[in-house]
Amino acid sequence: MKIPSEKLKPFTTEIAPECSKLISSLKNAGDFTIFVKGLDNITEWCSVFGKTELGRWVDVLNDCDADEDEIMSVDKNESQEAQIISVLRFTSLLFENTFGRSIY
Repeated sequence: MKIPSEKLKPFTTEIAPECSKLISSLKNAGDFTIFVKGLDNITEWCSVFGKTELGRWVDVLNDCDADEDEIMSVDKNESQEAQIISVLRFTSLLFENTFGRSIY
C-alpha cells in the first residue's frame, strides 16, 4: 500500500541525526539485497533514534511495500522468504517506535 507523500502533514518534531542517516541510507540502497542487509543490521531500536514521526519513513515504507508486492507476485522462492521476513520484522519494529501511524 503506497503512502502518498503529498497527503503528509508537516512534521512537528525534530529528528535525531542518526535516525536521519539511517533513513537516507535505506532510501539510497538501490538494490533490494543491500536494502534488506540494512534492515537486518537493525536488530533493536537504538535509543539515539528516539520516537519519530512515521511520516519521515514514508519512502522507506513504500520501498518495503514495492518489494513485498514484487516477491508476492511470483511463485514462492525460498531465497526470498528470508528477505520478506526481514522487511516484516523491521516494519513491526518501526511501528513500535513511531507515532502518527494513521498515515499507514
